[in-house]
Amino acid sequence: MKPLEERIQALIDGSISEEEFQHLDDELLANPEARRIYYSYMVMHQGLEYRLSRSSSGVSPAAPIQGLAESRLKRQRVKALKVAAMSAAAVILCTLIVLKMYAIRWDSEGPTQFAAAPGTLYTLTHEGGEVDTESLELRQFSRLQISQGTIELQFASGVRSILTAPADVTLQDSDRLFMESGIAWFDVPKQAVGFTVKTREFEVVDLGTRFGVQAHPRDNDEVHVFEGAVAVTSLSGEEQQVTLKESQAKRVRFSGALEDVALAPERFITQLPDSLPHMHWSFDDAEELVETNQIVGMDALEYRLNGPSAGSRREPNLRSGVHGRALQLDGGCFLETNWEGILGDAPRTVAFWMKLPAMRRQVDVTNQKMILGWGRQSSGSADSTENNKWTIHMDPSAGRYPMLNLSFGGFWYFAPGLVLDDNQWHHIVVVYAGESNSEKMPRMKLFVDGQVANIKPAFHSPIDRDPLGQVHIDTKEKSPMVLGATLSGAAGRDYEEGPYLDISLDELFIIEGAITDREARALFKHNALSAP
Repeated sequence: MKPLEERIQALIDGSISEEEFQHLDDELLANPEARRIYYSYMVMHQGLEYRLSRSSSGVSPAAPIQGLAESRLKRQRVKALKVAAMSAAAVILCTLIVLKMYAIRWDSEGPTQFAAAPGTLYTLTHEGGEVDTESLELRQFSRLQISQGTIELQFASGVRSILTAPADVTLQDSDRLFMESGIAWFDVPKQAVGFTVKTREFEVVDLGTRFGVQAHPRDNDEVHVFEGAVAVTSLSGEEQQVTLKESQAKRVRFSGALEDVALAPERFITQLPDSLPHMHWSFDDAEELVETNQIVGMDALEYRLNGPSAGSRREPNLRSGVHGRALQLDGGCFLETNWEGILGDAPRTVAFWMKLPAMRRQVDVTNQKMILGWGRQSSGSADSTENNKWTIHMDPSAGRYPMLNLSFGGFWYFAPGLVLDDNQWHHIVVVYAGESNSEKMPRMKLFVDGQVANIKPAFHSPIDRDPLGQVHIDTKEKSPMVLGATLSGAAGRDYEEGPYLDISLDELFIIEGAITDREARALFKHNALSAP
């Protein structure tokens, strides 16, 4: 029988015999060490494509790579599904691989290659308009548009970059990248000095360094230097040129002037993550309610309890929850943050456990409805058609159950027949895909306790539509994310005064991207984005 490594290679090649496959299958199921070796060889791209990993130990991209790496280019289109069809056991093992991303080994010659983190959605278009759904390569003038997630680029010169959605980039040459939008981190080795990144507002020429570029579609572009130096030239107005060194950062003013900004390394991802960027509030520790924060481009997260019952120390009230402890909001307080939330029409997912006492017998419940929200609440008329906020709230009414609403502002969905004020724990997952459905309405899905729930649209007339006739979604900055308090449309005020919502919350996930049905059910069953 062939050695284990050769059988794994044959599995990837599709040349494995039935007998060899059966032996491999049995060994992987029975031997943890064999599985460890298997994992070291195999990584799935978005759960469907096998790919190889780049050394994390500083191995030069030009170093010879034996075994699987020899067939990297000619095997990169082999689908994991072909292998999975050979054995249910292999499917299980491959599923486990999704939980851990490995860096990628790259070819040092040929086109720019890329890899995507789990959950990433992108469109690759080559010169002439050819849409490529198979390859993982950028040719000259290839355009890569990322709607959610993270992508790693590896240039033949050795330059490595991590792009964070939403992003739109075009490869102008082997050592020149144009960024229409997005956040990108670059690691440029000595042999690639002169590598150039261009945005609409400036051009950055590397002088041997690590740096980051943030191209804003609605704001000034920025460059941040973490090591070495870069030459920056503004492309309009004054057309200034400066050399930036380590720990320096600049942004372009509308005049073309380059002005200093604070270095912000926390905005830039330097390694391909193993999931979509997200924030996880576990509520297990009163000193630190947030267990994980991978949200890209935000400043340091701050939060505090506010309201009459918060007390002078403003310590959260934690009680027994579904997983560990949970946050208890008693109607006299709310949790406010400094995070502006996911804006524009970007895809997003919000998931949490909630326990709500009976609300239907209450009389004055005007402000006692908000579970979570952020953005710009319309001021003035209650019938505004603008869709500038994002809220998940209850619509209470005396004598009937409070109805769950998922609102953008003038357009919202509601869940008829869904009773949540029964003082029992329920798991909620709200997914907005960042696009419209066939009826030109926002594509939204609601899961309750692991099952898809019925939702119906509602809106103020006339519907605010874009030039294509789709409901126009544009969540704007104003009121930062809040739990338990209603957004205020008044100038200078973020939230309405109490009373606030009486609710228990546990395991809150806010995800930059739309997750799959499988991932939604994994959150319900396992409190994780992927099943163990």
